[in-house]
Amino acid sequence: MDLHPRAGIFIIAIEIGMVDRLRREIPGKTLIAADPNAEYPSTKRVMLENIYDALRDEILVVKVEEEIGLRAV
Repeated sequence: MDLHPRAGIFIIAIEIGMVDRLRREIPGKTLIAADPNAEYPSTKRVMLENIYDALRDEILVVKVEEEIGLRAV
């Protein structure tokens, strides 16, 4: 990840596990989680093989709760 070379502090709005990974991969920068409780179990189930299969087979399904779907419409 190419962060601005002079900036030292970043607010990261992503799953907390990814923030931890970025902290290890980008030493010398302060990364603050926008939501330190942002943990999405479904994110941990996404594997490269699943992405490949979905793209290959054109199985692009997004499931949301009915209430959220109705609000989105």
